[in-house]
Amino acid sequence: MKIFVVGRAFPEKSTGMIGLFEFQQAQALSAAGNDVHYIYFDSRSIKVNRTIKRTEKVVDNVKVHGFIMPLGGIPEPVFSSIKSFFYRKLMDRIFEENGLPDVIHFHFPLLTATLKIWGWLINLREQNRFHIVVTEHWSRVLKKTLNKRQNVFLRKIYKETNAFLAVSNNLKTSIQEICGGDKEIVVVPNMVSDLFCYKKREKTENARFVAIGRLDLLKRFDFLIDAFAEEFAGDKSISLTIIGGGALYNSLKHQIESLKMEKQIFLTGYKELSEVAEILHEMDIYVSASRVETFGVPVIEAWISGLPAIVADNSPLNDYFTPHNGVLFKLDDKESLRSSLRYASDHMDKYDREEISKVAVGLFSSKCVSKQLMQIYSNI
Repeated sequence: MKIFVVGRAFPEKSTGMIGLFEFQQAQALSAAGNDVHYIYFDSRSIKVNRTIKRTEKVVDNVKVHGFIMPLGGIPEPVFSSIKSFFYRKLMDRIFEENGLPDVIHFHFPLLTATLKIWGWLINLREQNRFHIVVTEHWSRVLKKTLNKRQNVFLRKIYKETNAFLAVSNNLKTSIQEICGGDKEIVVVPNMVSDLFCYKKREKTENARFVAIGRLDLLKRFDFLIDAFAEEFAGDKSISLTIIGGGALYNSLKHQIESLKMEKQIFLTGYKELSEVAEILHEMDIYVSASRVETFGVPVIEAWISGLPAIVADNSPLNDYFTPHNGVLFKLDDKESLRSSLRYASDHMDKYDREEISKVAVGLFSSKCVSKQLMQIYSNI
């Protein structure tokens, strides 16, 4: 099957790894034996992209077609007009050189498409009988904070796409409330790299917590640091490692120093995916204090690595939590978070790491998710 996957950007460390979820799916579909092309139009501002360029390359048997044009920050009508013009030129050339696909799969459709591009593709679909699929991931859809134009566009996409997918039940509910229809929305979770697969290791008496994410306000690492310090200060057998880079690195470092927790709480800064996997394999318990998540990929990475997880009780992954793979704490309740941290550290032996990983692989591995996608494509 020829599949065109449309994402936000090509994931690169220098520009924040935006597009990682989309490109990983393209890689998995290619590994399943499909002819896969990954298409992106990266319109982020000059602060991120300091050049205009077109990209053609092959990565892991995925044909990558991209265009970078820093448009972010200009007025919306002008932004949309320019993006639509050059995006159409890019896609026309891809279609001319590679033929039409069986499926075009848009991720983050409100960010990767424009109304003009969408209308053009819908007309082209009617003439040529390919299918259009979308997957929504965006937190603004989850929180229902879209502007009027975005609400109208989402309803149009919902009505006209051949299949509408969401990465969590919470997001599915928000989409249904915004769009107000009875069209089926299929929940297909984000997939996780095989790098995180479980590795057996010796048990330890120490409790090593780990947290992963961008160092920004929504992830609430400051809240986690306070709770951890209040519960475990002075107990050198218990540590917390925070993986990620971001604007709050220095303020969090200062917070740790002011609490005199430098010997128990560690900031690693940004790490490559392979490095994150290596660190997780040495840890015992994953924890997140994030207030809002559309999915929660690091939780899945932790589970596939065999770690139990602690997250807030509004997590989109709540349906997957059991007493055997982690603990839910009450959102915004520091005492509840402290209690959950203490419980997990005191009961590490009750978690069967190999079983946690086995269950997670059966739900979220690249093979599992690509198989689910192929079934959807085949049944349209």
